[in-house]
Amino acid sequence: MNTLLLALPVFPFSSTSEHKLEFSCSSYTTFPKLSSAIALGQVVSRLRRYGVRISGKWSFDNLFAAFAGVDAVGQKLAQKIGGSAQDAFKETFTSVNFQWVDGACGAQTDRCYADAKSFPNTIKFYSKWWATNTLALATPPVDFTLAIHEIGHAFNSRTIGIFNQDVANRGINDKTGFGLTVGAKGQSEVTADLFTNYVLGTFTGPGLGGVNLPGFMDTNIVTWVNLASTP
Repeated sequence: MNTLLLALPVFPFSSTSEHKLEFSCSSYTTFPKLSSAIALGQVVSRLRRYGVRISGKWSFDNLFAAFAGVDAVGQKLAQKIGGSAQDAFKETFTSVNFQWVDGACGAQTDRCYADAKSFPNTIKFYSKWWATNTLALATPPVDFTLAIHEIGHAFNSRTIGIFNQDVANRGINDKTGFGLTVGAKGQSEVTADLFTNYVLGTFTGPGLGGVNLPGFMDTNIVTWVNLASTP
């Protein structure tokens, strides 16, 4: 049988631009190369182990990128609360729907690819984005850093906003020390990018005022997970 080898990200990796990453690959997931439908089904099956459902017409590449983001979050949470990556993710988020939307995100002045505004249930990923007020195809519409960023917003929603409040109260209100900047401006975007850099280990130094960013996250992550996992 012919097979298609697809690399899962193994960290650390180096950032080559704001949205594109090069990562080293030492573990691989094998999917049958019989048809794109079978390969897509394999990813759907694996996402279900994390409590993630999908809706809409996903391509294999986009869904695999979303899966890589879910897996990275699960692995990081498992390091802190124990258990498998799948169990840690499910404990924290219970049930998540990744919805593919054939359309653009927001108004013509927006520059978003995805949003978690429908959480606690749904994170939406969009097929198009507004570029200089002209509807254009987003290229690429999904990468795993974007998925992690949106999961960060979802994490804040699960804590009823306490995650974002604690980050603001600690004085982390800009992206100083962040190796990755996926989101836009504003406190909620800072918080989601803080989550992304924590998951991926991409902090480049202390935050505003000398805050130890990974230390702050390590100190509070179990408390936030307990809040998130409370029905």
